[in-house]
Amino acid sequence: MAKADFCGTSSGRRVDKASLFTRFQNPESLSARPLIEDCPVNLAREVVKHRNIFIGSVIQTYVNEDCLIEKTGGQKLADLTALDPLIYALNNRYYSLGRPIGVGYQEGKSPTAPPVKGRPNKFFRYIKS
Repeated sequence: MAKADFCGTSSGRRVDKASLFTRFQNPESLSARPLIEDCPVNLAREVVKHRNIFIGSVIQTYVNEDCLIEKTGGQKLADLTALDPLIYALNNRYYSLGRPIGVGYQEGKSPTAPPVKGRPNKFFRYIKS
């Protein structure tokens, strides 16, 4: 977390941020860009547009093998618990995801709601065009 925070608060014009990390080349890479060994996920990108900010397009994603789980049929997916991603929020705090608390498309099967009658919501106004 300290290295990521330092990189976010320091200019690459003044310090060599790359020297903070162990880098390596992936022979399967679409580009010759180095990857960061300390990061379980690396995104290779290309700059699409540059003015006052950089806008990039992700061209390839790399995930460490020990952070993948195999699903039925041999498909491999990222295991968010193993990845333990660092999340930076708008309140200037870092968070982690923590443990799973539910399964998508399963949790909503148990509640029941009454059908909508008449106007669906008092805050909606229908405007005739």
